[in-house]
Parts: sequence; structure tokens; C-alpha cells
Amino acid sequence: MRVKQKDSFRNFSLKHPVQIGIILFSIILVLRIIEMFYFRLDEVWGEVFVSKLLGFLIIIGYLWLAKRKIRDIGLHSDNFLQSISIVIVVMTITLAFGYFAEWIYLARRGLQPSFIIAPISNSLDSELAIQGGFLFGLWLIFGNLMNSLMEEGLFRGVMITHFRVRLSF
Repeated sequence: MRVKQKDSFRNFSLKHPVQIGIILFSIILVLRIIEMFYFRLDEVWGEVFVSKLLGFLIIIGYLWLAKRKIRDIGLHSDNFLQSISIVIVVMTITLAFGYFAEWIYLARRGLQPSFIIAPISNSLDSELAIQGGFLFGLWLIFGNLMNSLMEEGLFRGVMITHFRVRLSF
């Protein structure tokens, strides 16, 4: 009977690809709203992490129920080192440009700019902002990696591929 349920879910997802994309998006959006505005975990942990992880797990669960592979949504290891290298170069250039622009702005205002590496969380209340060292920085990187996997898996992987089944390019 479980096999029939999985087959029926796969058939439903093939017949209603746009609805599946919208349903998955809605579930993950509700999780994000609850985490950010009700639990406010970004102010506690420095990162909105729970909805990112749960969102990614929901996508993996959907793929399992629909008998699809993670490769079907574009997450694979082809050219992994090349992709990571491009990301590192682009991020480095972007951050360097941003810091250089800030440096010039501060210097023109007569302030003494200095360069400090200190990961800080985002918070509307400056007293709740979390500052940390190396482990906190790794936590922020891990949270953003989870966010990238969840967003790419949801938007580019599931929603766009599903929408293209019913809608023209």
C-alpha cells in the first residue's frame, strides 16, 4: 500500500507541478515567518537557521515521496571545485569593494577607519546583537550554506523546473 501512496504522490506532482511548487513555497515561508517574528531565533542564535534546515529537509522529503533524486533539482557535485572557486573569488572581490568603499567614506568624514574581522549577528536591538569568534563565524557560514541549499533547491530546483512543465519559458 505504501508503494501505491508514493506512486500516487508522484502522479499528483506530475499532474499539478505549479501547485506543488506553491505549496512547498508556502510551507517554507510560514516556517520562516514563525521563526523570524514569533520565536525571533535570529536574535538568539545570530542566524535564522531552523526554517532553513527544515525547508531543505522538506524539499528532500518531497523528492523522496515523488521518487526523484536530488540531482533532479540541480544539486550535484559536477564541477564542484570550480564552482566553489568562483564563489570564493566573487565573494572576495565583492567584500573587498564594499570595505574599500566604506574605508573611503569614513576617511573622507575625517574618521580613522580600521579593519576588524568580527562576526556579528543582525538584530534590530543593538544590545541583542551577538558577537563571536571563530566558531560563531563558522556557525554563520553554515547557516548561509543551509540557506543557499534550501533556496536553490526550492526556487531553481523545484519551482522553476515544475513551472516549466505547465508554463512556457
